[in-house]
Amino acid sequence: VFRMVHQHFLGTDLTWEEIDRLTHAIPGKGTWTFVGLTEFVKKGIKIIHFEPIDYKRLYGEGISYLKQVVGTDTANYYIKKSNFISVIPYIPEYLKFVKNETRKATTEEIIAFLKQEHLVGVEVNSDILNYTPGFNLHYILLYDFDGTHLILHDPGLPPIKSRKITTGDFEKCFNFPGSNGGITVFSKKTIT
Repeated sequence: VFRMVHQHFLGTDLTWEEIDRLTHAIPGKGTWTFVGLTEFVKKGIKIIHFEPIDYKRLYGEGISYLKQVVGTDTANYYIKKSNFISVIPYIPEYLKFVKNETRKATTEEIIAFLKQEHLVGVEVNSDILNYTPGFNLHYILLYDFDGTHLILHDPGLPPIKSRKITTGDFEKCFNFPGSNGGITVFSKKTIT
């Protein structure tokens, strides 16, 4: 998603190594995106990040606060399968640069952003997205709405370009039990 956003707005591609450096990725683990968002704002991309996590509290209270907000299962997923612990020190810089709304976003808001020609990064349960049982968090990039389907780039695996999903199916993989309802709106123009 970060490569697609960078290429779309800045006209240049990033290598996987550059993305890993920007986001402080850990090989074999998922990546908390807020560190990369900070770097993208510094490059001139306008961003609003919606997530029901109060990053000020997360910085001060850590794991106990995370469990209160997203539940034990999702928190444990983040702790064990992502770079969460290692990026906590970067929260103050994120709060300084990135516009953040501490709440869940709605599908209706996402559609409105798409109609304004913004790109929207969304965390979903990829198992639900792919109609299989299980729980795996995955980050996709929505770029259009045709009145019935959200149109997205799914980095995979395997990658699926211009994938279409009904709003009903999207709602299931976006608002699953324990979902944080987090989205990131990317734009070169002011986001309203």
